[in-house]
Amino acid sequence: MIQNQKSGKAIDWPFPIKTKTLNITSTEDLDNMPLEAVEAVMDEIKASITKTAMAIGKAVSERHITGAYANPDWFGRATRFKKVAGAQDQLLQRYLGKRRKEAKQRQRAEFTELFIDKAREILPSEVFHKILQEAQQSSLEPGRR
Repeated sequence: MIQNQKSGKAIDWPFPIKTKTLNITSTEDLDNMPLEAVEAVMDEIKASITKTAMAIGKAVSERHITGAYANPDWFGRATRFKKVAGAQDQLLQRYLGKRRKEAKQRQRAEFTELFIDKAREILPSEVFHKILQEAQQSSLEPGRR
């Protein structure tokens, strides 16, 4: 689920992301993808936004130079696509941030467990237990992590 930034309410994916190879309709689709694949989708969306913005810019400059308007249907579709793709990009950025944060938290937890296991193996038992006892007491103090 993604949270609405204004209301804070959880929302499912508001619109599908269709790329040349993917059709993403929910956050579950993204959860089942490797992080690199999600980043690749985001790169593809950004490239589409850039390409569309350039085409819109060209049409606007042609209007100023020649006085000829672009096809109104095309211009409307391009403008709407750019807005929707921008919203998709923003959602993906938030989603990726959340995934990266979760991965970092998992990595910290794994490191902590590994560190404790190695300390238990290497240190004399009384030293290890003294450190463990001090850490437990410190963790109960307010303002400590």
